[in-house]
Amino acid sequence: MEHTDAEWQDFEEISYREIQSLSLRLTSEDREQASSSAEELVDLLLILSDDARRQAQIGEIDSLRNGFAHLLCHGDENAQYWACLALSYIAHRNATNIRLIGRTPHIFRGLLRCLQSTESRGVACGVLSQLAFCNRENGEAIADTEGLLESLASVVQDGRAGDRQAATCVLSNCAANSKHVALRISRVPGMIQALKRLCATAATEDTAPGGDARAAVSAIGCMDNLSHYQEVRPLLKAAGVPEALAAAMEKE
Repeated sequence: MEHTDAEWQDFEEISYREIQSLSLRLTSEDREQASSSAEELVDLLLILSDDARRQAQIGEIDSLRNGFAHLLCHGDENAQYWACLALSYIAHRNATNIRLIGRTPHIFRGLLRCLQSTESRGVACGVLSQLAFCNRENGEAIADTEGLLESLASVVQDGRAGDRQAATCVLSNCAANSKHVALRISRVPGMIQALKRLCATAATEDTAPGGDARAAVSAIGCMDNLSHYQEVRPLLKAAGVPEALAAAMEKE
């Protein structure tokens, strides 16, 4: 059954008030209540954030962004997962919301904490990738958060296939926006070697041990973004990246 404009407007107003109410519960000392509130918010955001105007209104709610940052920093794994998922809906293809989320206090520290969790690592990388996309300020904030680049390197090295791809997308988006950040990425111990190994899996099946074609393609794209800067190229050459890429391209 189709709804009239008036009915839809009433639903929007009720939902908006509910979002504001739920956002205040995200900082509850009752962890179960905070986590369940985040899950309820995801259900509402799934419905409302597909419209750019409503998505923008939601992104402007300070208590919502601050509440999710609080969950990322202090919540359990379940709460972290729902908070990351909600942030991904709010940020999706919305440059203003990406900027607002990036400027929310403690947001990157909270996302760093999520990278230590197997369950929320992939969705946290997804949020970081969105925040870094075409946003130099957020890319630099990622690089400036102590331990964050190192944690992303660890995911690229040892994470699950899907998580490796997501982490590589974060690094690629950060490198695309800033020579300074690209240099910092290239100098993280083990980073270039991990990306190089991932590139070498370009022709393997997704089901092969340690192989994931999508992650390999992302790694190749990341190397391309890093190599855009003349100052980074010597580091890539010293690590044998050109030879690894040539070998990957020759595979059938």
